[in-house]
Amino acid sequence: MAAFGAVGVAFRSLGRVCLALDPGLRVVHVSGALDELLGPGAAQAWRGRPVAELLGEELFGPAGPLRQALAAGERREGWRAWLPSAEGAGSRLCSVTAAPLLHDAEVACPPEAAYLLVLRPADADE
Repeated sequence: MAAFGAVGVAFRSLGRVCLALDPGLRVVHVSGALDELLGPGAAQAWRGRPVAELLGEELFGPAGPLRQALAAGERREGWRAWLPSAEGAGSRLCSVTAAPLLHDAEVACPPEAAYLLVLRPADADE
C-alpha cells in the first residue's frame, strides 16, 4: 500500500490519522499516526476490524449517518467520535471526515479500499 504510505506521512505531518475501509467498512489500512494518538500498537490493533466497532454503531451501524452517506457516495465532515485506546483504558475525542475513495488511474490505490476516513484530535468545546 505504497500510495497510502505517502498519504499517511502527509496526514501525520498535519496531526491527522488516515484510514482506508473496504466496501464492508472494515479497516484495511490505518496510518501510524494512530499510535501517537492512542498509544503503541493501536494502528496494528485496528487493522481488519469493522469501523463501527471502533468509532461507534451510532455513526457506522446499519442506520448510522456516516454509513448512509458513504453508501450514497457522499462526503461528510466534522462528525465526532470517541476513539478507544489500544489498552482499553480511556478514550480520545476526535473529529471524523468520511468520503468515498476515488480511484484514479494515475494513483495506485488498492482495489479493496473503497472509503477514506481522516481523524483528528478534537476538543469537547469545539
